[in-house]
Parts: sequence; C-alpha cells; structure tokens
Amino acid sequence: MSDHEITTDSQGGRVHLFKGNGAKQFSGTFTGGTGLFADAQTLWGSLDKLKNYDITVFSCEGGQNPSTKPQTALQAVHDYAGLGGRVFLSHWHNIWVGGASSDATRVLPDWKATSTFDYAAAQPAKDSVQPTLVDESASKGVPFATWLVNTGASTTRDHLDVVDARYTLKSVTSGKAEQWVYVDPAHPLLTGVTGVQDMLFTTPQDQPVGNRCGKVVFSDMHVSSDSSSTSGTAYPGGCSSQPLTAQEKALAFIFFDISSCVGVLE
Repeated sequence: MSDHEITTDSQGGRVHLFKGNGAKQFSGTFTGGTGLFADAQTLWGSLDKLKNYDITVFSCEGGQNPSTKPQTALQAVHDYAGLGGRVFLSHWHNIWVGGASSDATRVLPDWKATSTFDYAAAQPAKDSVQPTLVDESASKGVPFATWLVNTGASTTRDHLDVVDARYTLKSVTSGKAEQWVYVDPAHPLLTGVTGVQDMLFTTPQDQPVGNRCGKVVFSDMHVSSDSSSTSGTAYPGGCSSQPLTAQEKALAFIFFDISSCVGVLE
C-alpha cells in the first residue's frame, strides 16, 4: 500500500488513523497524511461515522480506558458490526466483548455471552514465548493452519509460538464463537493457565447464522511484539522494519479473512 493512502479521516486516504492511547500524529517526514489524528472517540462513539468504514482495527491501548468507551460507544460498535461491519480488537480492547472490568453494568450482553474473560489473570514475563495450537475445527481452521506452514510461521502444523501472549480471554462459548489459536495445554508458561489467543464471532448474534453479515475478531496476542513505538512516537516511528513475525503472519491471515464473506459457524 502506498503511504499516500494512510491519512487522517479528513485527508482523503483509504486508511484513516485515529488517536487512542498511542501515536497522536504523523511524522513530519511521512509522505502520506500530515498533522494530528482525530480522537478515536469520534470514530467509535458514532454509528454514522463507523458506517463509513468496511473494517475497523482497534489496537491495544495498554488498558481498557473505560472513560473513553461509554455504553453509547459500545452500542455504536455493536450496531456497526450488526449491520455488516468488521471489527478487529487487540488485547485491552476486550472491553467491547467482555465488558468493563470496573463497571459490571457497562457491557453488551449478547457479545459477552460469546466468551469468558479473566482480567485479573497472571501474565507471562516480557518477551516470553508461549506455544499455542491452531484449532482446525474452526470454519477456516484448515486453510489457516496450511497458511501458517506455507509462510514459515509454523514449523509443525497446528503449532504457533507467540511472543508476549496475554491470558485475558479464557474460553469461547460453543456455538457462539470460534477459537482459532489457543494456549497449548501441554506447555503453559504459567501453571494452570489456559486461554484463547484469537477468537471470532459473527453478528448480529440474535439472528440465525445464515442471516449474519458482520464479523468481530478478538486477539489476545499483540500484532507487533517487536515494535518500539510509544504513545509519544509520531507515526510511523517505532514500527518494525524486520520481516513479519510468526504471529504477524497469523494475524495477516485473519485480516484477509475478516474482509471475506461470512461463513457458517457449525
């Protein structure tokens, strides 16, 4: 993709960057967008704004930051996905699915029913490597496992090493969501740890599966564990220049899939 396609929402590109708890502006040397990003609340707080996008990607903010995600915002994102929008959520954006850890009433009941979260779960040491497994029973599990082998992300089929795995997502609810990548129960980094690294469900959840047209993906593994970017770093500073890691290759497949037609959850 050309840098010229990466801009703010008012500069005409096809990929728009917004400010959460991360980069706030473009670098002065970037050849695409310029200046400050709009606040992410202007995106996820408005259903009309969300409707402008085929896919929305919410990158981990280092915390849930519930003050920026009131119930009205949760509902807007919920309704956007219900209309056929595609939503990718990373780590602490678990608030959209599991609800706010600080307020049990701030939740989307039908999305919460898809899975079980444990926000207080112990986490592994930085840069640790968690062996995980691919669930080939998922709707795209077989081609996903094949992709990982073909791209060199997996040296053994169905096995994927994840750097800096997170354990907030404990399990998915059968019939409501799919687990794509999960902690290898034979090799947990922490005693007794179980967990799902990537899950997917279709929307709206109150419709028969054949009538659903939206997708929501939650990933408990970070997209770029080798990035050095911080909240004070102007984009694209800090972005890794190294080849894709194994988990980035896994997430590349998921990004391709999230834009595809909705399949049927068995």
